Amino acid sequence: MPTLFWFSMLARVQGLHSAIAREIRVGNPHAVFPLIRALVEAVVLVIYVTDHPKYVEVLTTRASELPKSGPRRKSIQWLINYASKDAAGIKDVYADLSEMTHFGSLAMWTSHRPEQQDGAFSWSSGPRWRDDEQALIACAQTLELADEMVTLLEAFRDRYVLPKSPRVAGQSTD
Repeated sequence: MPTLFWFSMLARVQGLHSAIAREIRVGNPHAVFPLIRALVEAVVLVIYVTDHPKYVEVLTTRASELPKSGPRRKSIQWLINYASKDAAGIKDVYADLSEMTHFGSLAMWTSHRPEQQDGAFSWSSGPRWRDDEQALIACAQTLELADEMVTLLEAFRDRYVLPKSPRVAGQSTD
């Protein structure tokens, strides 16, 4: 099961990364930030599963079909709290991404762009970056998460997918 998890997560992360890159190119923060949020959720899940590989068994069954007396799915907030021991800023990043995803204050002001004139702003009915800084933040978050995910998936692979086979006594390592 850990091998199947690894392959599934690899496909998911590639899909998310491709979608994020596409939406960054077309200037759609309303799609970019929810996709980055999904990438954060994948990162924290890999962190937990690396430490608790038996949890993959819980993921193979729909939550509603899990036995009442058995292990249950962890909430995303629980996984974020777990991951924050190693990734200190993950809670704040996830909170901001949730504000965008659930139409909080960050999402509210994304379609409004302050202008040079005192108190003036422009508005767009179509998706666009509020400013260059918002686009750069999305790019930086994506790069940082992608780099971390590569590191996590490599560690998971080395530990559970391609573990080093034990040496047999007298066997050459050449």
